Amino acid sequence: TYYVEYGNAKSAFMGRVSSDGLNGTLSAGTNQGLIFDADAPFLIKSLKVYPDLNNFLEPLEATIDLISPNGDILQRRVFTLDSEPDSVRWDIWFQVPDAGTGYRIVLSEIIGGRLFLNFNDPSFPYELEGVGHISGSTQPTDYYYFYDWEIWTPQNSCLSGRKSVEVVVVLPLELPSYIYSCEDTLIEGGDFPANYLWSTGETSADIL
Repeated sequence: TYYVEYGNAKSAFMGRVSSDGLNGTLSAGTNQGLIFDADAPFLIKSLKVYPDLNNFLEPLEATIDLISPNGDILQRRVFTLDSEPDSVRWDIWFQVPDAGTGYRIVLSEIIGGRLFLNFNDPSFPYELEGVGHISGSTQPTDYYYFYDWEIWTPQNSCLSGRKSVEVVVVLPLELPSYIYSCEDTLIEGGDFPANYLWSTGETSADIL
């Protein structure tokens, strides 16, 4: 038995909306990112970044980690980009599991390009009421890489009730490696969902 539910989520947003308004630079600095606190569990659905490709002979590949307050990697996503838009929104689907302080989202590896960051951001913390706040970055005053976080929470989602679904698992039919008979023998594969291919080329469930 497993349980399913259906939901329509309404997005809320947290963090610096764009890179406009402050000086900044492109960087390939790894293990850099933003530090945030969670007031409750929530889902980071997407982030916006401002990429720059070193050249167009190879794509940009960026690895982004969600790191717990005690330093464990909770989730990892790898993104590739073979064009150079002004900005791009990556669906990251990071689940923040519990309330806590000192979570981090960091760029752990980047190949073939750089991402933009802002210097000396005076607007920390960036707060979303009831969810949490971005308290700073791995370099105290700079805003690293990840803009306009799209957040889903139970509070801004409309979920149906859970329904149970019964699943029957049918194991594949086991046949001997050969059958020798002096008479015609009917081999019945069974009527459960399966694909058949006999040595004669037949694809029916049963063969004589």
